[in-house]
Amino acid sequence: MLSDFAAARRFKGPENLGQAINLAAAMGGHLHRKHDRPPGNEVVWLGYARLADASRPAERARRLGPESAMYRLLCPDRNQDKWAARANQPR
Repeated sequence: MLSDFAAARRFKGPENLGQAINLAAAMGGHLHRKHDRPPGNEVVWLGYARLADASRPAERARRLGPESAMYRLLCPDRNQDKWAARANQPR
């Protein structure tokens, strides 16, 4: 999810935890301008809440498996092999 958000905003994908937190802050409204302070707790929390809300349908589709309509809707053909492998992993 964060990689898709980063690509849409022309950011690099997260390579470490600090970059992932910065992307979550961007989802929470932090603008990352040159003169801005580092993101605060509330902005990071808002971004994390949005990330959690956005990832719920994808997680549900993964649990239902490739034969469900939700899976076919949320998982394009290019990702089906990756998602199918994850869906078959034991929990």
